[in-house]
Amino acid sequence: MQNNAIMQRVLQLSDLWSQEVKAHPDVRTFAIMGANLVEYKTIKGFVMFQTSAEKSLPDTFLLYPQPFEDEGGIYACRLLQYLHQYFQQFNQDSHLVEEYGSKVLWEHPYPEKSAITPKELVLALSELATVLHINGDNGVFAIALFPEQVNDFNKLAAWMEQLAATQIPRSLRFILYDNTEAGLYKKLIKNNPAAKYIKPDLDIPGAMNQILEEAKAQKTSQLEIDMIHFQQNLIKLNEASTYASEKDILFYKKECCTITQRHRWLQQEAIVYFFLHNFYSGIDKKKAHESIDMAIHLSDEAVLKGLATNSQEQFQYRIAKGNLYYFDKKLAEAATVYKAALALDQKDSNPMMLAGLYQMLASCQRRTEGNKAAADTLQTGWQLLIQMPEEELKENPMPLFYAKDMLELNDPALNKHQPFMDQLWGEGWLRRIRSNKAYQEFAGARED
Repeated sequence: MQNNAIMQRVLQLSDLWSQEVKAHPDVRTFAIMGANLVEYKTIKGFVMFQTSAEKSLPDTFLLYPQPFEDEGGIYACRLLQYLHQYFQQFNQDSHLVEEYGSKVLWEHPYPEKSAITPKELVLALSELATVLHINGDNGVFAIALFPEQVNDFNKLAAWMEQLAATQIPRSLRFILYDNTEAGLYKKLIKNNPAAKYIKPDLDIPGAMNQILEEAKAQKTSQLEIDMIHFQQNLIKLNEASTYASEKDILFYKKECCTITQRHRWLQQEAIVYFFLHNFYSGIDKKKAHESIDMAIHLSDEAVLKGLATNSQEQFQYRIAKGNLYYFDKKLAEAATVYKAALALDQKDSNPMMLAGLYQMLASCQRRTEGNKAAADTLQTGWQLLIQMPEEELKENPMPLFYAKDMLELNDPALNKHQPFMDQLWGEGWLRRIRSNKAYQEFAGARED
């Protein structure tokens, strides 16, 4: 397992964590930086590995991925409720108790409260660390606060600042995750000497390439070898786009297309042009449109020849083309492309994706065809959304923004849905979303 390239990164993170804790004994809150979803999953994997039986560190890790909703006090209270329930179940399992050596005699200190302060959370966790015989000498109690869903990043950052500013004992460490571009905790780190960033060099593209090289060495079929070689070049093409090297991008594009054209892999070649469109979208709109047009052509041909099992790529590439027009403020052209996407076969399509399309089309129509056309479009998309389980609607922010767009039209046919919206997100949800700084910036960008 340790020979796996991703696992090597997990172990590197483990070593880096150990070094940072020893080198900075006064730091109680560490925010680990990641550049993308793959790096986030690797960092999360490091924490999960250290909670397993195969762990390599003396520290006791806890991963808390529950959503950050409403307020930090509620989030913290739920953490203690989770721990209380866990140890109740632990103490009832004789095998676990025997393996650990004794029951964990710790109780939730604030069972009657619905929200607790950062100071109260730290005190409760400190008491738990004592019960677990963790004192900072034989390891620390490392709590990774990685909320999978966040309804207000400003509130999250502010609450984490309060938590990091609390007097945290040497037995505890908090671990946060921050995206390199977002810099959510920059203020926290800047203003608090007991907080520090950890910025690992994970080289995920290198890890993926290593895995593919190892897989390629096991293949004997030229077809399989070519597929892996294509994937390696596609990774390098994507990596080249991050450091804006058109020369390298065109080189790896040629390498990819040489393979795809040899085997007539239309879908794979379409992906190459989609990546190319991503690169050009910010620097050369003409080339961006040419690239996405080629991706659309190739995906359409793949469907026509029966090489694709569904139309998802056709939707994806048309959405990308529509967005090029939309963010270039060519709303009539964008609407035409969105309508073309919605005319595709919708069998097995994701309702959330389709609703997003209706939402973008309606945004165009408000300024090109009028509110009535936009209202009809939003009504159609809403009928798709409400067929989904309520929990999915609550957890995904997209339906929330969709509902806001509906009510802002002040159309009677749309307003009748507000009671169900209030049921989903609670009274005052529209006011809360409008006061959210992230929403205000997003709305301003859409109106410009």
